[in-house]
Amino acid sequence: AEDGIRDVERSRGLGDVYKRQDKLLSALETLADKQTPVIVLDLADVDFVGSAGLSAIIMGHVKSRHHQGQLRLVSPSPHVREVLELTRLTKLFDIYPSVEEAMAS
Repeated sequence: AEDGIRDVERSRGLGDVYKRQDKLLSALETLADKQTPVIVLDLADVDFVGSAGLSAIIMGHVKSRHHQGQLRLVSPSPHVREVLELTRLTKLFDIYPSVEEAMAS
């Protein structure tokens, strides 16, 4: 895309990130390896995220930062947002209400 944002990783269908953390980590690593400037992770359909899911998201962030990339989170459910707040990851990640807003920033 012209604005440098090339990829949106939609977590739709993941439901419980814990059960599909390998898929999420693989997708984020692939995007980071392509040196995608901004990765937008849509969490709208994620019901639960535990330590393994958080680890996958953090690893995606770390790999992205190796080339000055960004990982932006979109639409976490109230439960997922609470986990992000309790772990203080809201200070690490920008959280947006929609994919469009995350891509426009």
